[in-house]
Amino acid sequence: MRIINYKNYNKNTKGISNFKLDGICEKCFKQYIHSSVKSFRRRIYNDVFLCHKCYMDHACYKNPLWIEKNSAAQKIAQNNPEQKRKNALGVSRSKRWTKEKRELESKKMKERWANASEKEKDAMLSGFSWTQKGGEKFDKIISKSAKNCCGHYNGVFYNSLLELSFLIECEDRNIVVKRYDLEPISYKEDGKDRKYHPDFIIFDKIIVEIKGHIFKGIQGEKKFRLKNKAASSFCSCNNLKYRVFFRSEFLKKNLRRAKTIHIYENKEKEDF
Repeated sequence: MRIINYKNYNKNTKGISNFKLDGICEKCFKQYIHSSVKSFRRRIYNDVFLCHKCYMDHACYKNPLWIEKNSAAQKIAQNNPEQKRKNALGVSRSKRWTKEKRELESKKMKERWANASEKEKDAMLSGFSWTQKGGEKFDKIISKSAKNCCGHYNGVFYNSLLELSFLIECEDRNIVVKRYDLEPISYKEDGKDRKYHPDFIIFDKIIVEIKGHIFKGIQGEKKFRLKNKAASSFCSCNNLKYRVFFRSEFLKKNLRRAKTIHIYENKEKEDF
């Protein structure tokens, strides 16, 4: 994982555009990692190191010019005749996960768990039971694979186009790769025991995690750091290495190739 600390950052240094930028926010004083040096350079307030939340407060939510401009744009959009017609028909109302809906779904899952047999509970807790070929759940996912992007490539299961792209790159470089099949890595989050299953193992000694994006909010950043720390500790105790690959590190031609292969293979299944 290529990360550079803000204290060592020099905007004139070449070849670091895709590096992650780590530092302490100069407003809220919390540690934060920018998705890339490139995105940091594009920001208005790039003379100081700000986290995403503080930057948005500075540039948007507490900026009078932005508020005025956004308000004017909203009035134009809301008074658009086509939008008014959609509002009257209720077309624009989206089905969102409201608090009530989440609580209802949570209640249903708790009831399902309470009434489940020991065999069903084992299946619900099993992290890899559905990745096996021929399984009922796997077949259901494959039938919708145009959206889920799941399948097998050279006998190895992938769960996204990024993972498929990684498998293609390993094949091109004659790298031995397999799905992670060691014991789950344990870590604690808010006092609760969690289990972490990385994605692949290469050369039988390097554990690999594929990440599309680094963080989705503060909770995502926290979880990533906990998993990263637990995996690094697990590897040091078992004479292994840990490596994280991000989307920016994949070749675009391999991503295009992965999409073509995935669509073609699923079309063949449908034709068959």
